[in-house]
Amino acid sequence: MPATEMTPELGGWKEAYTPATDSASELALAYLSLPYGNGSEHFQQPGYVQNVQRFAAEFDFVARHLPARGLLLDVGADGTWSTAQLARRGLTCIALDITDHLTLSRLFQTACPPYALINVDMHEPVFRDGAFDAITAFNAMHHSKRLDALAAHLARSLTPGGVLGFVEPYVQNAQQEAAFGAPQSALGINENVHTVERWAEAFAAAGLTLEAYSLSDSFNAVYRKESVTDRTSGVLVDYYDAMLSVAPDSVAMQPAVAREFAVTVASVGRAAWASRGPTPVRLSYHVSRITATGMEMTAFDNARTLLPSFVCPGAPETFNVAVTLNEPGTYEIEFDLVHEARCWFAERGGGTAAVRVIVTSPPLLPTNDTPGRSSLCS
Repeated sequence: MPATEMTPELGGWKEAYTPATDSASELALAYLSLPYGNGSEHFQQPGYVQNVQRFAAEFDFVARHLPARGLLLDVGADGTWSTAQLARRGLTCIALDITDHLTLSRLFQTACPPYALINVDMHEPVFRDGAFDAITAFNAMHHSKRLDALAAHLARSLTPGGVLGFVEPYVQNAQQEAAFGAPQSALGINENVHTVERWAEAFAAAGLTLEAYSLSDSFNAVYRKESVTDRTSGVLVDYYDAMLSVAPDSVAMQPAVAREFAVTVASVGRAAWASRGPTPVRLSYHVSRITATGMEMTAFDNARTLLPSFVCPGAPETFNVAVTLNEPGTYEIEFDLVHEARCWFAERGGGTAAVRVIVTSPPLLPTNDTPGRSSLCS
């Protein structure tokens, strides 16, 4: 057994598991609850199940875009928790992996519809062209040293109109790429991460069209073979297609008193946004003072509001954003999304929402003084 298998800090199993283990044991029940978790102690410390649980929202994102029925190949299925979940959803599934972790499927198949297993390298052309309605890979393809060949092989295996959905790590530059997975690589495990652009390039070259995607701790993407869409397959080209609205659109405020605004955020492209990962998306605002000569920016970079797991196309989310202004005057507050470490959405053509605010002078406090009389006690 490789050293990483028993090293929780490297994503390995916290303790050895064998298919003969009682299916009602605490460890077995933890596995059966993947990727969502069941609150047991196994999810409270580093290890395999905790590592899988981190990507529950990403798994759901991909699963939402899969067909309701059909034949699915789960590539790099490992212990087959993902295959089991997809089989529960009505798909006819085949789990593929080169390791002996497939034996863990005996546990899942006690509680799930049956699915087939194949112990083979994911690059091997063991299936006919167009065999699958869907193919998935959850943190599996970065173990390939031949990304272009793998992408072409998976595309060949999809039927026209078929879907490829995956969750894979990504980096932003060559320095991060070189450092990725160093402990695992030192133990002889293939760890090959890429930029989002490089991932997308490989699948576009294989003839697949990007249909939906998001960035979090991973690059989460759904591609379609010979999709009917005529939009470009380039990644991030519509990432900033946002529509924002705010209520109320004008208001009076007191100095130094917080006021909440309801800001609705909608993705009108293919991207889903999340406040996770190395380049999270968050909601913020700019403040400009309106004067007789025009607008003067007074606070460009302000507090961030976190997004939920994902803000998906066609599913707007509304956030209450508290704003405090200290000086009397007339202001414009412009709400915008920010792709941290990259840009503000407005810089790439994304929509914003603005509100006009009048900050009034505080009223004079009443006194007990009467004109002509001293306020001092006699």
